Amino acid sequence: MESQLTVLVIIVALSAVNYLLRLLPLTLLSHWKAPRAAEAWFRQIPLAVLSAIVFQQLFLKGGSFSWRWEDYTLLGAAAAAAIMALTRNLFLVAFGAPAVVFLVGWLARL
Repeated sequence: MESQLTVLVIIVALSAVNYLLRLLPLTLLSHWKAPRAAEAWFRQIPLAVLSAIVFQQLFLKGGSFSWRWEDYTLLGAAAAAAIMALTRNLFLVAFGAPAVVFLVGWLARL
């Protein structure tokens, strides 16, 4: 019973710390206006993070660089780029690229 209480206290304490760490910058910096150069730099962060994640998924296999078309994720990425270039529709990209990966993998097993 004591260990359950300890776990509960830890969860509540960590939740409070997490909340405070998110709330304090929001309240303290809410009236601060960042310089234009910083705002431009901040706008690039999501694209940079997404690019790093996608590059790692596509080209790093087992800790080493891999560039093989036998890996269906490269075909899926090419399909996603082509679908986006042709349609500019994220819905079609989200369902079309995985469908291409599935179909190519399924056809390769035949």
